[in-house]
Amino acid sequence: MIESIKSQLDNTLEKIDLKISDDHYSGKVRENFYLDDKIVMITSDRVSAFDHILGTIPFKGQILNEIACFWFNKTKDIVPNHFISSPDEQVLITKKAKTLPVEVIVRQYITGSLWREYKQGINGQYGFMLPENLKENQEFENSILYYEKALKINPNSNISKFLLAQLHFNVDGSFFILEADEIDLNYATNLLKEIEKSEPSNFEPKRLLGNIYRVYGNFDASLKSYESAIELIEDKSGFDYALLLLLSGHVYVFNSEYEKGRTFYQRAVEVRQNVNFESLVRRWSSNSYLYEKRYDLAIVAIDKLQKDFENYNLDPLTKKRLLSGCAFEKFIAYAHSQMKEEAFESLETMVSLNNEIKEIRVSNTTTESEMNNIVLETELNLQFNKIWYNILFGEYELARESLKNYSLLSSEYLTFDSKAMVGFYKLSGYLNLMEGNIPQSISFYDQIPKALLEKDNYHLYFYALAKKANGNTEESKELFKFLANYNFAGWENSIVRNLAVQQNKI
Repeated sequence: MIESIKSQLDNTLEKIDLKISDDHYSGKVRENFYLDDKIVMITSDRVSAFDHILGTIPFKGQILNEIACFWFNKTKDIVPNHFISSPDEQVLITKKAKTLPVEVIVRQYITGSLWREYKQGINGQYGFMLPENLKENQEFENSILYYEKALKINPNSNISKFLLAQLHFNVDGSFFILEADEIDLNYATNLLKEIEKSEPSNFEPKRLLGNIYRVYGNFDASLKSYESAIELIEDKSGFDYALLLLLSGHVYVFNSEYEKGRTFYQRAVEVRQNVNFESLVRRWSSNSYLYEKRYDLAIVAIDKLQKDFENYNLDPLTKKRLLSGCAFEKFIAYAHSQMKEEAFESLETMVSLNNEIKEIRVSNTTTESEMNNIVLETELNLQFNKIWYNILFGEYELARESLKNYSLLSSEYLTFDSKAMVGFYKLSGYLNLMEGNIPQSISFYDQIPKALLEKDNYHLYFYALAKKANGNTEESKELFKFLANYNFAGWENSIVRNLAVQQNKI
């Protein structure tokens, strides 16, 4: 990405000299040309702050214009707007319209004009009172209270309902916005159903309801919601449509309808022709074979993806990262089917590619600290995978010896990342489990913050095995139950989900 931007530093749109019309207005960023009842808005790459032009940034105009297009299309069913079309990445065609002088500023911190008013003793001007004794730039501790207060002020505010629902359920299934004991999926469901009832043409609540039903394992209800959302989307070539096809694919996979899931993944890729999106979806498609333990077919799928990426015209950093991802997926498949030589070959490919990625990243750094960060991070990742390989193939003594150096390197990396020791604890827990040292395994796993371990299904599964071996039957059952019903995509889940299902039956 950095290299792409660097290559375009001398190719930015700063001045626009067009004779489209005599009626022309030049703003800080946009150039407006007035044509009868229409306006041609051209978004430059100029950067403005505090009413001054600071320079230009490559792609800035394109991003700004595409964000505007996204929101105009997203909100047009709520209120009519002036948007007609976008014939170019940096051009808008709009209707002439009268501006409504309304500004909305969303803040999680007390800063800017809000702080200036607060300091002067002005409070409650927005319908609720701010706490006393706040300091400048202080974070608001409990945003949910303000959403709830906003809903009390206007019980029909679907925006407030939507935001509240997403606090309880993030769209990717990660419950990190609220603490686990504060999550209330029933509450989120009811809020979304209220929006659905008042806005029957809005596909968003249906999509999120589909996600929630998927959490519960109610796949029929989930698919029904996704299908309803799909029907409401007018643009069958856009991201929203592709995303819903992707989500439907996930449901079929988790319902063990693997071939159907792969069909939906393929449809999503065909709609959303974007290399990063394609990379994720096709890797999820290959992961679907891992759920089935059909490792050979997973490898075939990744091989094809790898060859396609090699032929794509991409910047070097992006290409190497995508190829490294393919090598990792092949390593997973080979290692868990106990194909040692092939796994080692994939591991060596990862080492080579990640070292090349490191060199590119280092060449783009501006500080010694950043360079050291990149070098250490790369080395930690490579050593982690090598030790993991050793454990997977029973080379326990070699793994234990390598862990000594890995521990020292992790300690050194604490300067850059307070969670740097987590990888060491995971590998140590896994190794001790494989060697039959159950109490030591649990001891290492217990040093990992609970929230971090719960986000790593792979090692959570082995932690559950250690708990079971230690006689903690009820605790292990709860962990296996969680893993067996974890209905979100990822290579970790593809390896352990069905193993957890089997453990649940024992």
